[in-house]
Amino acid sequence: MCHPSQNQGARRAFTLIELLVVIAIIAILAAILFPVFAQAKQAAKQATSLSNVKQTALAAIMYSGDYDDVAIMPGVYGAGTGITGLNPKDYAPWSMIIQPYVKSIDIFSDPQVGAGVFKFPFPASNAWNKLFDTQYGLNFRAYAPMPAIPPANPVPKSMTSIARPAETVFFAAKTALNELTIPGFWSDYFGDESPFLAQIVWPVVCDAEIHFAPDCWGPDSFFNYAIVNNKANGYQTGEVSQRGSGLMLIAWGDGHASKKSAGAMAVGTNYDGVRSMFATTITDPSKYLWDGKQ
Repeated sequence: MCHPSQNQGARRAFTLIELLVVIAIIAILAAILFPVFAQAKQAAKQATSLSNVKQTALAAIMYSGDYDDVAIMPGVYGAGTGITGLNPKDYAPWSMIIQPYVKSIDIFSDPQVGAGVFKFPFPASNAWNKLFDTQYGLNFRAYAPMPAIPPANPVPKSMTSIARPAETVFFAAKTALNELTIPGFWSDYFGDESPFLAQIVWPVVCDAEIHFAPDCWGPDSFFNYAIVNNKANGYQTGEVSQRGSGLMLIAWGDGHASKKSAGAMAVGTNYDGVRSMFATTITDPSKYLWDGKQ
């Protein structure tokens, strides 16, 4: 006869089959949950990026309110920054101009951009890099257009002259310099006050400014050769990125922000992603989102 305490103390170990079943269940759960976690992380980055571009637009609107309603310039000389050495008066991008309104340099970094080495063409601290390698770009065509005749210096508009501010692109998430195939990609040869190409985005249609080869959307644009060949980086959409799960992150002239597809951002044109950039035209000016007219 067995003593009761002996039965109570006996323990049954897991069999090999049981262990394999448990491991298989854990593996299946991990396979299900990891993509969910990755999607949640990406969604959080998109939300932060959308907030960044919105705050940038609001800061630029406040700047205009303090400067007689004049829209912010893509960049100006005469700021005495001492950073480029291109001109005795030197250069300051819009990101530096609105610093009193944002008091941050990190706001210009898109969390969706992978870590990489900045390719700013001049030796600089990390703070300067973030100011010059803005990962959000100004739609200069609507707010400070450049004439087709050199020196092509920007001419800022009155903010109230924008016909449909809630339907006119102000800022957009864009290509980062570490995604460019040309180190130190910038422009000075279109005039002493031409903006660096690192701080602006380009509209769908070239209009009359064909001398600016990169300035419109299409598979044969200059950016097709200058940006790592990836649609998410904006290589055929004027540096406007599509990192947001295939969507563009846009801040509008009235300060609100939203996510849109490339097709929705090309409304009012015949852009199809295949047609040459020189054959892309505005078909309905009342729907076009990039020039601030009508």
